[in-house]
Amino acid sequence: MVSGLRQWAAPEALAPITATVVLPGSKSETNRALVLAALSSGPSVITGGLEARDTHLMRDALRTLGVDIVEREAA
Repeated sequence: MVSGLRQWAAPEALAPITATVVLPGSKSETNRALVLAALSSGPSVITGGLEARDTHLMRDALRTLGVDIVEREAA
């Protein structure tokens, strides 16, 4: 026992595991992607970005600075 906590043994797989994991979008990662795309010298495509107030404000701010942003509807 470490500092009063019991040790926990993680389960082990009996065979190889094949899986696809879809992670939710992140406001921080989406905003970083928007800024990096704005700084790029050519077109950029961002997929899987989070739709949130923060990311909408970032897009609006980049547009105010002259960045051309085309939004496409999710499939």
